[in-house]
Amino acid sequence: MRLQDFAVVEFARAWQEQAGASQVDPAVLARTRDETADDAPDEQRLLHYARSLLELRLDEEDGLPALSRLQGSLVIAPLLAVGLGLLAGASLLAVSLPPPDARPVNLFVFVGEGVLLPAVFGLLTTALSLGAGKALLKVHWLAWALSLFERGALQTKLGALAGRVLRSSGVSGPLFASWSHLLWICGLGAFLALASWRFLFADYLFSWNSTLPVTESGVRAAFSLLAWPVDWIPAVDAPSAQQVAVSHYASLDGLWSTSTGDPLQDDSLRKAWFGLLLAGVAFWGFLPRVLGFGIARLTLSRRVAAALRAPAHRAVLDALALPTHSVTAHGDGTGAASSLLPPSPRTPADARRSGLDLVTFATARPPEDVLERLGLERLGLSGAEHPIGDDDDEDAMNAALDALAGPGSAAGGALVVFDFATSPGRLREAFLRDIVDALGDVPVHVLLSGEDAWRRSPRGRSADQRRASWLAMAERAGLVEGRMHSDGVA
Repeated sequence: MRLQDFAVVEFARAWQEQAGASQVDPAVLARTRDETADDAPDEQRLLHYARSLLELRLDEEDGLPALSRLQGSLVIAPLLAVGLGLLAGASLLAVSLPPPDARPVNLFVFVGEGVLLPAVFGLLTTALSLGAGKALLKVHWLAWALSLFERGALQTKLGALAGRVLRSSGVSGPLFASWSHLLWICGLGAFLALASWRFLFADYLFSWNSTLPVTESGVRAAFSLLAWPVDWIPAVDAPSAQQVAVSHYASLDGLWSTSTGDPLQDDSLRKAWFGLLLAGVAFWGFLPRVLGFGIARLTLSRRVAAALRAPAHRAVLDALALPTHSVTAHGDGTGAASSLLPPSPRTPADARRSGLDLVTFATARPPEDVLERLGLERLGLSGAEHPIGDDDDEDAMNAALDALAGPGSAAGGALVVFDFATSPGRLREAFLRDIVDALGDVPVHVLLSGEDAWRRSPRGRSADQRRASWLAMAERAGLVEGRMHSDGVA
């Protein structure tokens, strides 16, 4: 699956998790079934479901257009990395190679910019991508650049899920690492290409000098190590003691410290460094970045595949695999249509029904306009309702619990409606706790009906105190914070 499409799927999942919506939305499920072929690949059906979910359940106020901008960022980022890499490579070379008639090329500067600098940043990127993807998301320069570029999109409700999407799916580390490697590949590629071009058409002498007490033997040992894996290449050899000696340059005096007595031989020895430098940068600087990029992309591909196997996505695919028709019993041809569905090899026996069931406890079903105003219809209501007539109707309570959590018919969640005017006593608390415990990790919401009428009544001054009592009861029952709703104004 393309990264841009994966973003749509993960944003849909993140919104469902944050809003406490049903993992499988019945309306979105029906639309996906109608608009995709039965033999369509799983990834295509999952993508269509995610797009339909975002289109049906979110609007412009939630920042739905922001997703398109964030998808565009996934396309722009690698192009930005390529452009900045080429510019950085050319800039580094301009520092490394002064005009030939000005001064000799400093070997330490060339190796530092072509080998040491990429190695340090490469180790940092690798460490962060492997062990702390969240930290990489915060400190990586491309993350900062994209957040600056897409600041308006990231400040919307949907855009605010961007960090959560990257972290929960596990793609942030390899994604940003691959962009970083790409930048260095382009930078070092430009560095090597331009350096080769300059060496081909201009005479450069190479030297070494340092404020630190560096010795000739130390220089020879360091560059012998640099040459060790590449000395099989023609014209690439470890430096000799004589070459190291004649290449020492006293920069303060502007003089060469040692000479063989033959100016032509001196220049030949000082020029001979170019092959080792190019091969060393290619092996120690460029090649690790290519390998790192390949590993990062492979890791990214595997993590995307793993994220698509998440239980939420599996539930959607299992629901899409269920046939929508009933089975007719065969025999004499007079049998009635059966309500049982044929078994699906992909659907587990304890598969949940899609959508949140409505449970009304000693109160009427809330009007549709109230559900719409509160945004509760966006949670994916199933249309099934389990009414509890009064506090003494234990049979109805047990039947509701069986319907919500029974094997093979468990609901995808519940919206429990209580009358705000009643006291949140032990019975209601125990019933709500039973629902929360029975449904486990699927969403449970509570709607307090009638608060608006209570506030307009003579008892309105006690509304805040009663609301606080309901909130305390819901917390004791294990309701997730933020999933208590009311038709009144707090």
